[in-house]
Amino acid sequence: DFAGQAFWDLCLEVDPQNAQHVVVGGVNVWESTDGGVNWNCPLHWQGADEALYTHADQHDLVFLPNGDLLIANDGGVFRWRTSGICEDKSAGLQITQGYALGLDALNPAQYLVGTQDNGTFYATPHATSRILDGDGFHCFTDTTVAERLYASAYYGLLYRSDDGGRSMTGIADYFQPTSGRFRPGFLISPPIAATLITPA
Repeated sequence: DFAGQAFWDLCLEVDPQNAQHVVVGGVNVWESTDGGVNWNCPLHWQGADEALYTHADQHDLVFLPNGDLLIANDGGVFRWRTSGICEDKSAGLQITQGYALGLDALNPAQYLVGTQDNGTFYATPHATSRILDGDGFHCFTDTTVAERLYASAYYGLLYRSDDGGRSMTGIADYFQPTSGRFRPGFLISPPIAATLITPA
């Protein structure tokens, strides 16, 4: 919330039943009960400390007549009830944005997909699992080693799994939020097995 993401996620709503109750959405959800003098963070993308979980990157807030708050964010729609619980109401919404798709050359019925702020998923005929959180970008399987796959995240974070995504290990960190590309590309070098390349 202090890292300058207002270009992407920023919204504000005043409780129509109480003008002193103000809610602001950034990465997380912030609340003031004294007209903006003091703030606390009751909803957090990690459910940190005493905060309840809601997905990151808030885009809209709407108070309902009963005082509940609807929250639209990169994960879908959440409902923060006056009873003190926050519910994910996104089940069934087909709205996830895919950034990159990686087909499994050794198993054509399986694939990887990196998604906008909803992680990287590995889909097989039996199940679909999220193998990496955050923004999921370029992802691909090793064409020579079964169950070896790669997934990347923002600013060049690169991960490898040797067990089909059940565990992920960071293998490269080009993290340069001020000068690097938000979504750099990675791929396996065709002539050299187990060698990865990325644009300079």
